[in-house]
Amino acid sequence: MDHPNSISLDFDEVRIRDAVATSILVLAGCVAAGTTGLVAEPLRIAGTWLLLLVAALGTRGDVRPMGQATSVPWRLGAVLLMLVAPLSGWTDASHEVLLVALVAALLADRLRGAARSMLAAVSLAVLLWSVFLIAARSVSGIWHLTELGGAALGDFASLLAGRRLQIGASFGTVDLLVLLAILYAIWLGSTAGARLWRAILVLVVVIAVHSGYLCVVARWLDLEASLPEAAEWTFEHPYTPPPWRWSAAVGTLLPWNLPLLAAVLHVSVLGMLWRWSRWPTAWPSPRGGWRSWARWTGFLRSSRAAGILAALAVAVSVAGTLSIGRVDLTGKTILANAMGRLDWQRPVFDRYGRQSAGMFGMLPRLVQSLGGELRVTEQWSEAELAAADAVALIHPTTELRSEQRDRIIEYVRRGGALLVIAEPQLREGDAVSDHNEVLRGTSIKVRRDVVAPVTSGWQHALATSTHPVTTGLDRRRSHFFSGVGSSLEIAWPARPLIVGRWGWSDPGSDSLFTGAHRWEPGERLGDLVLASEQRHGRGRILVLGDGHSFTNEGGFRGFWLAGRILSYLVHGQGSPQSGVRPFLTLILATGLTLTVIGWPEPRRLIVLALVLATSLVCCQGISRSASRMVPDGRLLATGEERIGSRLAYVGASHAEGYSDGAWSFDGIEGLSLTLMRSDLLALSLPQLTREHLDRAGVFVSVAPSRPYTARQRRMLVDFVGGGGILICTVGAEQAGASRDLLAEFGIRVPESPVPTLHKLPEPEPMGRMRAIYLRVEDQAGTIHDSGVNFFAGWPVELADDEGQVLVYGKNDLPLAVLREFGQGSVVVIGDSSFALNKNLEYFEGQPFDGRYDNSHFWRWLITSLTDTEPWLPPLEAEPVPEPAQEEPQ
Repeated sequence: MDHPNSISLDFDEVRIRDAVATSILVLAGCVAAGTTGLVAEPLRIAGTWLLLLVAALGTRGDVRPMGQATSVPWRLGAVLLMLVAPLSGWTDASHEVLLVALVAALLADRLRGAARSMLAAVSLAVLLWSVFLIAARSVSGIWHLTELGGAALGDFASLLAGRRLQIGASFGTVDLLVLLAILYAIWLGSTAGARLWRAILVLVVVIAVHSGYLCVVARWLDLEASLPEAAEWTFEHPYTPPPWRWSAAVGTLLPWNLPLLAAVLHVSVLGMLWRWSRWPTAWPSPRGGWRSWARWTGFLRSSRAAGILAALAVAVSVAGTLSIGRVDLTGKTILANAMGRLDWQRPVFDRYGRQSAGMFGMLPRLVQSLGGELRVTEQWSEAELAAADAVALIHPTTELRSEQRDRIIEYVRRGGALLVIAEPQLREGDAVSDHNEVLRGTSIKVRRDVVAPVTSGWQHALATSTHPVTTGLDRRRSHFFSGVGSSLEIAWPARPLIVGRWGWSDPGSDSLFTGAHRWEPGERLGDLVLASEQRHGRGRILVLGDGHSFTNEGGFRGFWLAGRILSYLVHGQGSPQSGVRPFLTLILATGLTLTVIGWPEPRRLIVLALVLATSLVCCQGISRSASRMVPDGRLLATGEERIGSRLAYVGASHAEGYSDGAWSFDGIEGLSLTLMRSDLLALSLPQLTREHLDRAGVFVSVAPSRPYTARQRRMLVDFVGGGGILICTVGAEQAGASRDLLAEFGIRVPESPVPTLHKLPEPEPMGRMRAIYLRVEDQAGTIHDSGVNFFAGWPVELADDEGQVLVYGKNDLPLAVLREFGQGSVVVIGDSSFALNKNLEYFEGQPFDGRYDNSHFWRWLITSLTDTEPWLPPLEAEPVPEPAQEEPQ
């Protein structure tokens, strides 16, 4: 007598079109997880959606009768939920992988026969893979295992190709191999045929395909050299781009997108094998692996089992991703070294360019704005260490004596926290970089190298573990690392926090001085650890290979990372990687895997994907909210200023008209240093919130391209009315986005071009010009004019003539105006490029036409608005001589 829950073991072959759709779904999962090489985050998400659309259109299997089909509205709502949720900015790649699993399950639910079984198998495999990816981000042991696997694959490729290859999990595509292992295991357990011979066949095919891919990676330089030569770029004026050449386009993909080759090859083989396999006509089938679950089938199909499955999904998300840690240093003391390869200077006026920025002088101000105190010491006495909540060693050298180093290590063993900020190892006189001496006794070592990211500042090229330090870290931005730091060599039990996936390790430090980077065989390719943590005694040690976020220049945008690191060290918040949580995550993930394998019905998979994705979004949202960072500039005020906060924000939330490129002509490094020279803590603000504005004194808006919402305009109006200072630099060509905001203060910048049939006249451009803003008479009665340069000036209008014109342009039209509003002030300058480097400060600090007029203007303007005694420009009007230029040989 048959078991009451048994299912007929009928088999059938799938259609070619369904097999192709399945292959596309698997490829979409690879793209979603980022295993196909360097891809910009928006392109990764768009590529995933496009592949899912193609797969959905390509499935033409037998459709289930309408009476058996799931209702359309909630299935459509499920898809919309998964599509819209990534737009919140809370999610990571795991969310898109779950989207692939959901779509595959939805397609399987509407089909029947062999196509249903095959698509359900894909959904199950991708869902299990997503659980693995979640666990890999929170369990450092899994990361170490995948790195060992990648290293072994590199050694294997070295034997095959005759060229040494050092790679990690990314170029070894270990994650892809895990997905293939899951897929083929399900395939062997579900389809008809001798398992042993098919397993051997699959193993041989996978090894052959992957060996070919690894040989290509090892020999990519030869492949690049074989491409036809393309014309080199020239920067003559006027600039003429070279003609497009396919060889140049392919050259930019090598080797960073070679993992896509592995994915395409493996997915193609997978599709062919699955096409010629006999799949069960019913799913789930009791054949193979599911036969052993027969006695539990009734329970697994019950609503109680579905509830347990949902609870396990939520528990995995909470244990593996929830990271609650506040960013607050109130009452905390951080001790830092005075000696080493560093200085504690702040930017000052009359010194310009990148070299004038100083190194870490603004870090104490940032710590103070978070409620703490940073003390600099040379003694490292027991009393100083006993009073410290955390210790920071920044670029330590042999100037740190051995007995001092021993006291610091003993402080950590007793429960203290130590931050080591490393750099490429250098020698200056008798002082030599001393990072590894400090880290002796740990599993972390600073390599003698310079990292070479393929993108600026590792933009779109980072992988992060789930940790309070990395919560909310936006991989799309390049603000946290300079790209000229060192990588870390770690072993168990050290935990990676931030990994640069797409770049290489350049041995030595010559590239710091030559600026020349080129990968050579034998150098580490990909997966460079940039930040790591390890328990040491009762304390912890956190190591950074690049301290750009802590510097004066880098902290302007990277202060989010610096503040989180310091707060984590002093508070010691629990993370998914600490205590018993990694083991709990593994246990829950294993339980979830076994339960879903027990009865992988498509509708069950749909619910599970939705619950898991929703819980991920919630956990990441809670983590972001709990760890939000809000510096308080009121803690920096002395009480002698006209404003109550010494914190200045530069807007970065509305597609402002400047570049994030370091010291590019359209960048704002000069503006940030100018604000710092004015004794303000200058920070970039990527999210405009009332919480941040309430604690700030100055807000600078540089030609935004996206209009402010009514709620945001009300926040800015309240900010100015409460005593804040709003400075807007916007010309007529970009005035549309600022129109409604400026109208709140009775100010208008006429827009250009004026639409056809519009009644308003076209504003007159004033172009590049110098205008007078101040006239001072000295004791001898001589009049001195102080001028300021405009890059592309446009007129500004005061709606009711209430206000002050700061600068007049052509035809006595206002170029810059000031208006008092409530207890604060609004300044509008009719030039979108007024605050950019090309009009304010050059990389090497050269003067503009022999003068530093614009730096003087900003200094005069800020002190007039913030201090009781305004600063006046120097009376001397003699130009500064230009630096001598060498004649070309």
